[in-house]
Amino acid sequence: MTECNGAYPSGVFAPEGTSSHASIDCTDHRSIRDPGPVLNFDILAYIMSFLTTAELLSFMQTCRDLRFVGVRWLLSLKTPTLEVKAEDKMRSFCIFMLSGTPSRFTFLKRLSMELADDLSADTVSLICQVISHSSSLTELELKTYFDDVFDTHPKLALALASLTTVKILCIATFEHGQRAAEVVSRIPSALECLSLYSSEKLRDANQVLQNSPETLQSLLLNIADFSSLTVQCCQLRVLHLLNPDIDVIYDAPTLVCSFPHIQQLGFGNSRLEDIQAHQHDPIEASRSRNQESFRKRCWNRLHYASGHVTRLYIAGLTCRVEHLECSLVSEDVDRLVAVLRDAQPLCLSLFVLVHERPFHQIDGFLQDVPHLTQLELYFSFGSNTVTSARDISDTMCRLLASSKIESLSLIFMPFIVQELDRESLTACMLLELDHRSLTQSIAQCIPTLSLVIMMVSTTSDRICSVWNVYQSPEGQRCICVAN
Repeated sequence: MTECNGAYPSGVFAPEGTSSHASIDCTDHRSIRDPGPVLNFDILAYIMSFLTTAELLSFMQTCRDLRFVGVRWLLSLKTPTLEVKAEDKMRSFCIFMLSGTPSRFTFLKRLSMELADDLSADTVSLICQVISHSSSLTELELKTYFDDVFDTHPKLALALASLTTVKILCIATFEHGQRAAEVVSRIPSALECLSLYSSEKLRDANQVLQNSPETLQSLLLNIADFSSLTVQCCQLRVLHLLNPDIDVIYDAPTLVCSFPHIQQLGFGNSRLEDIQAHQHDPIEASRSRNQESFRKRCWNRLHYASGHVTRLYIAGLTCRVEHLECSLVSEDVDRLVAVLRDAQPLCLSLFVLVHERPFHQIDGFLQDVPHLTQLELYFSFGSNTVTSARDISDTMCRLLASSKIESLSLIFMPFIVQELDRESLTACMLLELDHRSLTQSIAQCIPTLSLVIMMVSTTSDRICSVWNVYQSPEGQRCICVAN
């Protein structure tokens, strides 16, 4: 996103003076018979459409006419989403939009605003006016940690209710998700993508779906009570469910009936280390109930599923997943085995935090995944993980020996790069990894392997190598650096 919190030179969003829009004559005094190339206003305006934001801002400072055209490109779809955070910049932006010609709002397509809890009433009033006048806005992101923002400023909810062209809407609140859902339910625009971030569960998912059942394609929200769901969204392809609890029960038959054509499904956040504090019994009980529910009715196949491995384990999906992406700590390997057995993915992306469990015990989880052809492994190590380059090589060979993968990506990195000392055990271990030796050892274990991508990252070093794997006329598995 293009941040408007200090990214724009002063005066860019100040009211403009009168502009003549005359052509700019950049020719030199050559002979009339051979004037040479003429760099006129139209050509300059066209060139501006290809510039980066920083280049565009510099270009705009050279001429009043170019500033006018540059504003059009800044507000149009050809630039990243305009992001406004600081209150002074927010006021300048609002005044700039409201003081210009009405056609200026036709250029504003994508907007992101972050509302602080100390915004003045005057600033909020300006924001409401801008939203109300944004007749061509297609994407809006509204972030606030100010829980009662819609109650304190009711005009903001009314302004949002006037939106008729928005296709992509994201509202992030801290706790009052139910109030935000009520605001969403009053927006008449037929949404294609809706994200509602909140720590509060929604009581009724129908509320946010009722206005866009035939157009909604992507949905992200906290777990609602899906048992009473009656709205059917046949166009929905992406569903991401956030929930901090482990005792969540998915009403699978209702979910599948309401969202019959789901292709991508996500559970929870991508990284949830605190989930390890939960007891074993509630997790097993939730998984058992959810699996029973999904056995009654489930999607035939998913193109993509993601989440922390414990979330996926609790969900108990029973359908095939072509691409599975999940994160886990090294102690979660047993749950990973169960998830892989259920999903049977063709492509697997794993983000593994090597914690208390020794690295050489992280193996065996690929034995029941015979159809896997593409594997991406991201290993993140603590600052003083007790392991060695030899342990990593031996473990990788044992892990991959029974697989039939064709493409392998291995990424080794510290968990927190900023806190890693170059002399720490982890940094020393990562720097000792021999790419060629490790790749050669792995190539001997997997007869189907054709490509290996390896990257090792430490505090200041990042080493990446790409290898082709082939079989020599003598039948030996060989490697060479890819072009």
